Amino acid sequence: HEALIQCINQGDYESLPKLEKEILDNQYEELYTVLSNVYNTWGLDLGEKARQQASPDFEMTIEEAFAKFARSIELDALKHEAYNNWGINLGRLAERKEGVEKEHIYQEAFKKYASAIEIEPNDAKYHYNWATQMSDMARMTTDDKVDELFELVVEKFERSIELDPYKEEAFYNLANCYGNW
Repeated sequence: HEALIQCINQGDYESLPKLEKEILDNQYEELYTVLSNVYNTWGLDLGEKARQQASPDFEMTIEEAFAKFARSIELDALKHEAYNNWGINLGRLAERKEGVEKEHIYQEAFKKYASAIEIEPNDAKYHYNWATQMSDMARMTTDDKVDELFELVVEKFERSIELDPYKEEAFYNLANCYGNW
């Protein structure tokens, strides 16, 4: 257990595969959630690292982050934070793409937010993050889907505000939606 905490605190994940093997081989089920947390944190660290990189290093690092979020969820299927973080990082990838590829990546991010919300429906940040990325996608949409997208964006921002009425960014972004619609 202490070795897992050390992985998180020091950001040193080299020993994690050995620790994971020991935990799984010995069926230390009480540590599965902790192990899931470590993978989620590792994914966050990789996502932050990727933000500072140029292509193609960005793509390689962000794909590594996705793998860590996936592993976190494999270890704890109810790890809503990992779904949310995966969605955020998919959005970062989408920001660097164009056209159909960008839209496809955003759609994948929305699926991650939907999973997070299915597990933890009352977390305002999940609704907010989804709305923010959906708003970005709606701004690039030129077809008749734009009205439908903005309606969904408004719905997500309003839900975020309902859950956390002190999140000023949600009010600001909601107002921007009405201004851009």
